[in-house]
Amino acid sequence: MTGLREQVGNTIGGLWSPIVNRISHLRHARMFHPEGLLFSGELEVIAGGPYEQLASQLGRTVLARLSGALRRGGRESLDVLGIGLRMHRGHKLKVHAIATDQDLLFATIRSPFTMGLAPFTTSSHDFFANRYYAVSPFALEGMHRVELRLSPLMRPEHEGSRADKLRAAVAAGEAQFELAARKTLHFGWEPMAKITLTKESELDQETLRFDPYQNGAGIVPVGVINAIRKRVYPASQAARPDHGTPQVEPLAAS
Repeated sequence: MTGLREQVGNTIGGLWSPIVNRISHLRHARMFHPEGLLFSGELEVIAGGPYEQLASQLGRTVLARLSGALRRGGRESLDVLGIGLRMHRGHKLKVHAIATDQDLLFATIRSPFTMGLAPFTTSSHDFFANRYYAVSPFALEGMHRVELRLSPLMRPEHEGSRADKLRAAVAAGEAQFELAARKTLHFGWEPMAKITLTKESELDQETLRFDPYQNGAGIVPVGVINAIRKRVYPASQAARPDHGTPQVEPLAAS
């Protein structure tokens, strides 16, 4: 049953969708996060926590897109950073999702109430200088609602642009993040999994579509923000070209 918050989000998303579609059409790209870097990686379940079983449902293959939300052309200042993840149970990454895939979207925004401050609180020159939040909660089958967070496990010391630092960290095996969860309105995060980016992906980013409601692992988005996303994401994606080329990429050997 759809709750009141989801109904509100659905209404807001319906009002915004034509605007988002038009802006994406004019930009010839996503309205937000128009430029990014795409990597394949691996997921390792962290044993012993309350969400170990949930993490085991995600699969071991990861596709990750790291991007700035607002700026283009290499401009890095006053931006919000994001990481989109697709978790896959097989051994080959695909540009199109299948039923058992799970998409999770993170940004340097702690909550909807801090969204306007995010460009000023984000260290926009380094992906590893920030924590990333899923912003809106998720429902778990047979369990409570949770919030999700993605944190870098180290702060690699590399020179150059944000993209240069990221590529160097991946090449050095230092691009590692911890996926953690906590019950909504509670303190204390519980580690679920370690994600390691292993190589830059050759899959076509224009064909790739992340979907916040792609929930093959049973992590189901709820709340106002996710309901808005359900309407505006398809509107933005409809304005972008789909090259339609079936692509599969083997996972890099560990």
